[in-house]
Amino acid sequence: MTKRNRNGFSEIDKLKRSNVTALFKDVHDNYLVKKKPPEDVLQHGDIQKKYQNLWYLKKHGNDFKTAALEVIAQELFRLLLSTHPKARLVDTGDDQSYVTSRQVDGFKDIHLFDFVSLKDSIAAGEYKGLGEILVISIWLDEIDLKPDTLGLDGQGNFIKIDGERCFAALQKLKGTRDEYDLSQISFSQLPYLSGKFAYNWLDLIIYGRINDKEAAIVNDELLNNSSFRREVNRALMKIIVLPDDLLLKFVYSYFPGVNRLANEIIQELSLRRDDVLKSAIKSESFCKYLQSDDAKNDLSEHMEYIKSFTTIKKTPVIAAHSTILKDINDRFDNVCKRAKEMPVKVSEKIRKKMAAEINEYIQSMELYKTNEDKTLNWSLSKSQNARHAYWRVIAMEQLMDLITQKGGLGFDECLRELAKIELTDQRMQQGETYGGKFFEAGKFARTINAVQTMMEADRKYQLDVAHTHEQMKAASLRLKTAGG
Repeated sequence: MTKRNRNGFSEIDKLKRSNVTALFKDVHDNYLVKKKPPEDVLQHGDIQKKYQNLWYLKKHGNDFKTAALEVIAQELFRLLLSTHPKARLVDTGDDQSYVTSRQVDGFKDIHLFDFVSLKDSIAAGEYKGLGEILVISIWLDEIDLKPDTLGLDGQGNFIKIDGERCFAALQKLKGTRDEYDLSQISFSQLPYLSGKFAYNWLDLIIYGRINDKEAAIVNDELLNNSSFRREVNRALMKIIVLPDDLLLKFVYSYFPGVNRLANEIIQELSLRRDDVLKSAIKSESFCKYLQSDDAKNDLSEHMEYIKSFTTIKKTPVIAAHSTILKDINDRFDNVCKRAKEMPVKVSEKIRKKMAAEINEYIQSMELYKTNEDKTLNWSLSKSQNARHAYWRVIAMEQLMDLITQKGGLGFDECLRELAKIELTDQRMQQGETYGGKFFEAGKFARTINAVQTMMEADRKYQLDVAHTHEQMKAASLRLKTAGG
């Protein structure tokens, strides 16, 4: 016999933390449940499918805010990814908060897979959706994205589960930082995340520290992988085209009436959406994607999906005769126009300056390229420090080769190389003694920062020149028209 609970569900089994099929993996009490059909359904006729579906229920106790934010986060994943399950906030009337998530058909925990073959399958595009999940997680301020919160459904789609650590800034969670500037994150560097803003990020960042071992499910190959980049760009597009009216209608469908928390969520989503645009528009890959048929097809398919999307009580997120679809198209057209204006190559002048900056660093480090302590002349130095100095020089020489190669330097390819360099350097610095970080590590960081600053200034300068040119052309046309 199953217990009847006041929350409208029938409890089937309390889930143990070791149960890998659970959709919530944390310290909360978790239950496997079904919706309770009304008495008349039990007494007459077949039970509808919605009463046969299994749900995972997590008890939050009296922490309503965390439970509400988790539901909104999980439902936003479903709004942008049709493969994701429904989530609901359950009101029991006893000041206890519960979150439910519908069981995913064929769901398998990520740890059931061989990671070597998993990486190959992701790179081959056989397992889909990881790129989109990473982008949406950044937008939703998810600081706890780890393999434990990922799985695959029966069709090979990645599924993000357990959204309790989304909206980290609103929750003031451990791992959030005041200087977290989403507009400065480079989506071209995914799956790597600039800085250590997340407390957990895949298996690259663990408990706020860079993992010193090779990541289990991602590697450098994804940086230039076409299917992964398509997923990243598709998610960026879906987020950027969301109009304020849709965000408002979506959030308020879960919070009837005027609600302070709902207003905070809407404002956070809107501001972070705009910051996503500021960063995404700098990506050469994203700008090219927007000008392709792929983007138009993805937008058309997504609009068809959200027209049928319903929130609680089967409420359509887009009502009949709504202007939201037009707003989505308008936002898409505007960002496409901006994408056409964005420069994709670093100017020759700046390339030379970048090369000079790097060469100056390399020359200054000649003394430290050997592993022998006697060449360092630092009382605090160790042979480990010398090895790190050597590898930093090697990294800079590789970056120099990229910058000086023929055919021009793309902003994206340089940013991806910097992502690999910075990750390797962060791994080296962790666990070093004070002497290990002395002098040369700071010099390395300043050189990297100088290169990044030059690239950003060059992009802005090229864009300003292009705008000035367009303004001059428009003024000339007006003069000719007036004269005619």
